[in-house]
Amino acid sequence: MANPDAEHRLARLLAGRDEPSVLETEALFDRIAGAAEAPPWWRRRATWAGFGALAATAAALVLVPRGDEFGARGGDAAVLRPHCVIDDAKAPCARGAKLLFDARPPDDKPYFAAFARRPDGKVVWYLPAPDEKSAALPDRTAVVPTAARLGDEHPAGEYTLYGVFTPNAASRAELQATVGAALESTDDATVVARVFEVQ
Repeated sequence: MANPDAEHRLARLLAGRDEPSVLETEALFDRIAGAAEAPPWWRRRATWAGFGALAATAAALVLVPRGDEFGARGGDAAVLRPHCVIDDAKAPCARGAKLLFDARPPDDKPYFAAFARRPDGKVVWYLPAPDEKSAALPDRTAVVPTAARLGDEHPAGEYTLYGVFTPNAASRAELQATVGAALESTDDATVVARVFEVQ
């Protein structure tokens, strides 16, 4: 006989969410509807209302998958997708690989910068270079022309990549002042976060 608690824990793990899964919500609704002593028309209406809520939850999970599509933190127009290549072929991110960025800036913030926070908390800058400013992306959706070579400064582990889109070119110091320690979007910058793993 299946263990409902084990099934619920498995559903939460698969969904990557520490909150009741669709299965748990449905089971709870079934228990409430079964225990309620209401006329048949009310039960039918409650069933349809519950189904609508479950459908909305399922749609939200489908439309905003965790881990694959990261929208902007504080905005919804910017996109950032990192991937790695070795000899121009897609490959796992590992030392020696090139890290590329597919980026789409918001309409009002065409300049792009990128850095990552390592597993130990240290920040690794990719763009701009120390003595340069962020550059405008050549296209609305494009592979950023500058790639980052993953070297010894990239020990294995999970990294959080931050893409920062601004209305004007900015230096590293200016970008740090704009997004602050919280690394959150502001009126002058849209921040997009994406997790990737270095093997």
